Amino acid sequence: MAYIVVDTDVVSFGFRQDTRFTDFYGPALEGNRAVISFMTLAELKFGALNRRWGAKRQGELVAYLTRHYVQYGVSDRLCQIW
Repeated sequence: MAYIVVDTDVVSFGFRQDTRFTDFYGPALEGNRAVISFMTLAELKFGALNRRWGAKRQGELVAYLTRHYVQYGVSDRLCQIW
């Protein structure tokens, strides 16, 4: 099993089940561990705040990330500073 660093767009496509993920990125990640950096988490959180997502939708994002991605070098403080 390889570790593959995944960019914000790929995570976003996966969360929304966009065809770019279901047809291309998802199959490419199968059998591997997808990793996100602090910057990806910060960008996703910023996007959610910018779009005024409620607590439920933000919770769904956190649950999705927890299920599908290894978070490398991530801390809430670092994300807030970014």
